[in-house]
Amino acid sequence: MYSRLVIAGPVLLGGQWLTESRFRMILRHIDEAGLLGTEDRNRMDGMTSLVKRLRDSILPEVAILVLLLVHTLTRSRAKWMLPLGSPMGQRPTYT
Repeated sequence: MYSRLVIAGPVLLGGQWLTESRFRMILRHIDEAGLLGTEDRNRMDGMTSLVKRLRDSILPEVAILVLLLVHTLTRSRAKWMLPLGSPMGQRPTYT
């Protein structure tokens, strides 16, 4: 379980860095090649600034934290509801 976290964390961070650097390279190429008109360039700048604001916002981090808490509480509650002495996930059978 913990080995997945040790591997997945750096892979996700590295993927974010790689994606960001490629995206910057693509935007620079579009700008230098003059592929967009003035109106479209302004629109692209607006979308880029919106994405940066959303990325740097605290909202995604709060949403992840809330989802994590809900998941943890629901999993813990399911474990508490099992009768003592029963294997995890199995209800005892009474005959």
